[in-house]
Amino acid sequence: MTGFTIDGNFLYGIYISDSRDIMVCGNTFRHIARKPVTVTGNSARIMVCGCVFEENGQGGIQINGNAADVLIEGNVIEGSQCSDNWSAGIVLTANGIPDTAGDGNSRLSITMDRERMLYDMLSAPCRIVMRNNIISHNNSSGIYCFGPYMVYITHNQIVGNDKEGICLDFGTLGGYAAYNDVMRNGGRTRQTDRDLEHDFVLEIGRLEDGSSPAKLPGISIDNSAYNMIYNNRIEENCGSGVKMVRTGIRNIISTNIINGNNQGQNSRFHFFGIELANTAADFVEAGMDYRPDYENIICRNMITGRHYAGVFLAEEVYMNDLFDNVILDASEWSMECISRMKNNTLNNLSQVPSRGIPLSAASFEAVFVPGMVPLE
Repeated sequence: MTGFTIDGNFLYGIYISDSRDIMVCGNTFRHIARKPVTVTGNSARIMVCGCVFEENGQGGIQINGNAADVLIEGNVIEGSQCSDNWSAGIVLTANGIPDTAGDGNSRLSITMDRERMLYDMLSAPCRIVMRNNIISHNNSSGIYCFGPYMVYITHNQIVGNDKEGICLDFGTLGGYAAYNDVMRNGGRTRQTDRDLEHDFVLEIGRLEDGSSPAKLPGISIDNSAYNMIYNNRIEENCGSGVKMVRTGIRNIISTNIINGNNQGQNSRFHFFGIELANTAADFVEAGMDYRPDYENIICRNMITGRHYAGVFLAEEVYMNDLFDNVILDASEWSMECISRMKNNTLNNLSQVPSRGIPLSAASFEAVFVPGMVPLE
């Protein structure tokens, strides 16, 4: 399917279900009410390449069900109108297709999340390659992953999206995000009260510019494991560069350029280059075993700019290894740790003191606070 322009208030542009060997290339999609391109069921060997997606209701491309062996390459996805997670520029989901009817966030999305056990998601998109796409200025995230595995995100420009640049959520396993430009995302400047309510942040109010003070990172990892964030350019995002929101397990964050990701600092919040958080769940999720982040590797990153701290370790994160990072020009601390648990550091370099954890296990430059467990 090539050479089409689909412009108008259709529910879907091209809908592919239980099909194989389909190529969707060189098409233009505008003003589609829901999804311009949907791939679902047991579909395989699908290509979506060289298409333009402009001002559609719910993003550009959604891959769902047991779809496998999908290439998404060379597309331009801009100006999606809705802000729920399911309306990101590219969505990979092990869940059903939420019917948000083009009205932004949907209670149905939240209900579906609660009813689906993470360990029951035996059918999920896999072997999905996303490369050389431009995903910009959407009211949701650039790329949102809800439980796929073996996902490869490379050489994309992900710029100016109102939520995260890339979100690896709810059981995303074995993802590889490398060589991407992830810049100026997470401002939450275009979201309605209803949008913020559904993201559980309406009650904290708005800033003078009308945006939410609860900013979002360039790349987030949330209830996900064994992912690699490698050699990306992560700059000028509003709510931290890379953030493990909760239960990040055995991920690797390595060799990235992480610069100035505290753009959204305000009277309520400040942000970091790399953040190992332990955020409380918005609601109790059936079948979820929440734990602090553990056994992650953070190494060989260049972290520069006026982050509050270059690296932050939240309450009770443990057995994370941090080594060979260069942290420059943070406004307060090179590394800040409020966990009382064991975390390992070696050969991290900075001209700014650390707090609660040394830059290296043999270093005595850290400022310890009451209750911290000193490293041996």
